[in-house]
Parts: sequence; C-alpha cells; structure tokens
Amino acid sequence: MKATVAILTACSAMLVSMAANAASNYWIGADGNWTDTANWSDTEGGTPGIGAPVTGNKVYLHANGVSKTIVYNDSTTPLLNTLEINATNAGTIVVTQAQYNLTFTGRVDIGFTNFGKGSFIQSGGSN
Repeated sequence: MKATVAILTACSAMLVSMAANAASNYWIGADGNWTDTANWSDTEGGTPGIGAPVTGNKVYLHANGVSKTIVYNDSTTPLLNTLEINATNAGTIVVTQAQYNLTFTGRVDIGFTNFGKGSFIQSGGSN
C-alpha cells in the first residue's frame, strides 16, 4: 500500500511539474499537417520552425478571420498539456484526426471566446 501511494505521489508531482514548465506551440500555418515544423512557432504569429508539439506542451490553434484545416498525423503519441482551438470573426479552425492517439493532461477548449469557432473531428485513433 505504501509503495502504491509513493508511486501515485511521484506521478502527480511529475504531472504538476510538466504543467508548470510546459512549452507553448502556436499554429502559424495555413491548412496543413500537424507534424509539419513550418506550421509551428513558440509565440503567436512568431517565427516558424520549432517543430510539432511534444509531451508536456501547451498547444494553441488560433485564427482571426481566417479558416484553417489541420490534419493530426503524429504517430509519436505525445501527452500534451492543453489544447485551445479558437477562431474569431469570419474564420474557423477544424482539426481532423483519422488515426494515432492525441492525449492531454489538462483541458481542451474549443471555440471558447466570444463568437469563437472551432471543431475537432475524430474518425479514428483515440484521445
């Protein structure tokens, strides 16, 4: 019993540490594949090329007046921190997942601001 409590405590501490130190990935591309490094930056509207999100990262898919379709195609199965999908004005963001696994330790927000729009379409894989 003591070993189980110790393991659960260690796992909880690790998840809290991951959330506190999570790097951020911002989608800056147009339509495209999740794993295309040119679609990602570490700041909103920043320089591309930081690579697709990895375990522990916070992921932001935002757009203002632009519609985007993002295809989740990551076979590495990262355990991400959070996901925000939100487009404002005339834009919308659609994320499609037909295979692989997409998992999170934190929250997933879709279309969460005033008049925000977004969708997540899963036809395969798991989350």
